[in-house]
Amino acid sequence: MIEEGAFTDLIVHNVTRATLHLAHLYRKNEIRIRRRAERRCLTGYDDTIAGFVGGELEPLVERNDAKALRLLWKAELQAPYLGIRDASKHEKHARLMADLSADTDDCLELATSEQIRDEFRTTFSAREQEAIVRILSLIAHGEAYALYISYTLLSFVRGTDSKLALSRQVMEEAKHYTVLRALVRTLANETKPLHTSARVFMEKVAQSRPYERLFGLNIIMEGFALEFLGEFSHYPCFGQLFKKFLQDESRHCAFPKNYAALGFIPDEVKNGRSHKLRRTQIVLTAIPVVFDYRPYFEVLGVETFGLVCKVLSKALHLAEASGLPLLLTREKYLALTNLSINSYVRATEPDRYKGFKDYCLLHDDPPHQDSTLPRGGTPDYVPTPSNHSLYWRLYGDAIHSINRMQFQKGRYSV
Repeated sequence: MIEEGAFTDLIVHNVTRATLHLAHLYRKNEIRIRRRAERRCLTGYDDTIAGFVGGELEPLVERNDAKALRLLWKAELQAPYLGIRDASKHEKHARLMADLSADTDDCLELATSEQIRDEFRTTFSAREQEAIVRILSLIAHGEAYALYISYTLLSFVRGTDSKLALSRQVMEEAKHYTVLRALVRTLANETKPLHTSARVFMEKVAQSRPYERLFGLNIIMEGFALEFLGEFSHYPCFGQLFKKFLQDESRHCAFPKNYAALGFIPDEVKNGRSHKLRRTQIVLTAIPVVFDYRPYFEVLGVETFGLVCKVLSKALHLAEASGLPLLLTREKYLALTNLSINSYVRATEPDRYKGFKDYCLLHDDPPHQDSTLPRGGTPDYVPTPSNHSLYWRLYGDAIHSINRMQFQKGRYSV
């Protein structure tokens, strides 16, 4: 007769071993994976120089767009107190773009100032400086991809207001990209290339179908950018600059929900299994990025798993509110994330494992009305099997299995 819990122990142990083996194979073939991603690159973005193939656009923009915007004059825009209404929606939008251009100049002046460089060097140690530059380089590259992806979605989205909102996002992504790139070059002379995992993830989003592109950009990528910039906005030398970006990022995250409210997302996209699967694949592709950049966050004293789970929880909530859910509900996906992180820490960092930890704050999060999510007030809460569905009973069994799981110390490293 099989001992109670032995079957669950076997499954959890073997799944953990298999996952760590796959991670080891990924590390072993990382260079090959990188080369393949670069061969299949459609964006034309080179992360070694933080630029798109074909050179810079500043001279072209200066000769054409800026001149056209300077010549635009409407009484409603220049002297609203007169009460004259002579500006169309498109002209108001053009004026907004002019304001964005001026804001970009102000941000660039701040990002390249001697003050921000001196403050950075006196505030942080050499290791902390390296970690910050690595993370800021990741965000800068992400903004470059966001610029490309948002531009490709312009012809796809429906409705005048949607197109105007997205065209504004394109301009804001260009601002974030140029300013962050200038900031990193001010701090460290050059941007750091992406880790292979981040390059693969961003190319995955850029090459996806339109609705998956919208999901990957405005929900996943922008969600992470919002949280990371929010984290850095508390640092003395970056606060003034990054607080200018946070409102932009919040608006970008809200776009899918507003777009869905207009009825532009078909039921097939909302409920179709193939669409849910593709969105789930995008999220799964982001997982290696967390582990590659975790050491830099740890140097800064940031609990990486907690930070990422906070972003993931918000992103999945927004995805469901926007009609772009994954294969599993948000609560079930977060439960799997809890199990996965705890299994990883238990197997690879046994000295740091102090019992099952609720990284996703799942047990403190009120469930939806029709949910069977277990409730509890402590991180080590385990649902009572008799009170919950099979899924949550298995979740509770898996928690016990992880606590019992034993691996040879130092056997696994990812």
